[in-house]
Amino acid sequence: MTMRRASEFLSDQGGASAAEFVLVLPLLLLLTIGTVYLTFMLQAASSLHFAVEDAARCAAVKTTVCSDSATTITYATSRYSGPGLTSLTFTPAAAQACGYQVSGSGTFSLRTGLMTLAVPLNATACFPT
Repeated sequence: MTMRRASEFLSDQGGASAAEFVLVLPLLLLLTIGTVYLTFMLQAASSLHFAVEDAARCAAVKTTVCSDSATTITYATSRYSGPGLTSLTFTPAAAQACGYQVSGSGTFSLRTGLMTLAVPLNATACFPT
């Protein structure tokens, strides 16, 4: 009689789904958190590219707004609308072979759930005069 109860207990699979869920849940959460922060990083890269392109165009075309390096940097900073980047800098360089050139760089903190990675982002744009 006791042997029969032991075999019934071992063959019961009532809690198997709960145990499997508990094993899979941490991996699912890490994957979700990593995906969300990856999309933030892609938004930051896209916004950085937009800011340098618009600042290079401003330096070439809107000479009253972007009259010198300081106003071009201020304009580029105002055009960046992505997530916060550490050490966000813009550097304009006038009279290049391609026209007015603006470069931007910053560091994004990519959180994967297990660790935080510092990902450098760079963008350069040139607009002909």
